Amino acid sequence: MRSRFGNNSTSIVFKLFCGLNLKDTQTGLKGIPKSFIPCLMETPGERFEYASSVLLETKRKGVEILQFPIRTIYINENETSHFSPMRDSIRIYSLILKYLASSLSAFLVDIIAFSFFLSAAKGLFIHNYIIISAYLSKIISCTYTYVVNKNLGFKRKNGNIWAIAKYTALYIGQATASGFLTYTLVSVMNLNEVISKIIADIFLFFVSFRIQDR
Repeated sequence: MRSRFGNNSTSIVFKLFCGLNLKDTQTGLKGIPKSFIPCLMETPGERFEYASSVLLETKRKGVEILQFPIRTIYINENETSHFSPMRDSIRIYSLILKYLASSLSAFLVDIIAFSFFLSAAKGLFIHNYIIISAYLSKIISCTYTYVVNKNLGFKRKNGNIWAIAKYTALYIGQATASGFLTYTLVSVMNLNEVISKIIADIFLFFVSFRIQDR
């Protein structure tokens, strides 16, 4: 029951947050292509955390995962298992929790920066102060995200220029959409600028998540 619950819950988390549809995330029975081994030798993590890191690495590198059904045999109700539901679940989810913490804190930085730029730009730019504030706050939050992710160990040794270009384009598009959505909510519904920004960015978070997942 302990192993089945841990495996099923982990499979759900990987499907929701990583786009990986896996029947068994913790199996040790893996056939790994020789060309992929050098990459996995540099993948961080220990024990169950490492198993999660390997799966996330296949997602990053676009490595296809083929799954085959096998018999699972537990001896004496799997009493020899070293899996600790609390400790090892934290290890397994640690990388995903880091991503979520990074995203949430960046969202707060974005809103705080937007509020600051809003008060400064309101008197200087009568018509475009919301759009300008949205762009400036996104630059701050984007820089913050880069620094945080770098310190959390998400930085790759070999940067992909095309991936960076796409990520930058996504941020520019997100800042533009955030500014215009916020402006629309303020103009049409007469909402507060900061509240409108929060509503717009929550909606854009899910859109951005789906884009990055693909």
